[in-house]
Amino acid sequence: MGVMPQTDCRYEDSFAVVSLTPECAREVRARRKIAAIAIIPKRVSTAAYYESMLGLESTLGACSKITEVYYQRGVQRAKQHREHLRGRPWCETEITKSGRYWTWVTYREGYALASGSARSQVQAETDALESILWT
Repeated sequence: MGVMPQTDCRYEDSFAVVSLTPECAREVRARRKIAAIAIIPKRVSTAAYYESMLGLESTLGACSKITEVYYQRGVQRAKQHREHLRGRPWCETEITKSGRYWTWVTYREGYALASGSARSQVQAETDALESILWT
């Protein structure tokens, strides 16, 4: 991933707060999702998918001959998804439960589009879908 350009760096109490550019933020988010996967073939396939969808630097050089098959599957899945979209933007949502509320975030081409919270999972899913349709 290398050096990340920052847009803002300030100090609050004893912490340094760094704001990343939108491009770096989407790459960090994708890399975190990939790193959270414990099963290696699934991790390699997911890495290839996100690298293809977001135009990130390829990690194919770090793959062995066995995992290269899974990497190619991820690339193929991304190509099929792009063909299915037919030029429309790629959107995805994340819905998580935090305390009594469900929080949701929608992303368009990896960039945060909208976020919110709801009391039920169904309402959070509905709100996330509406944010994609209306923004």
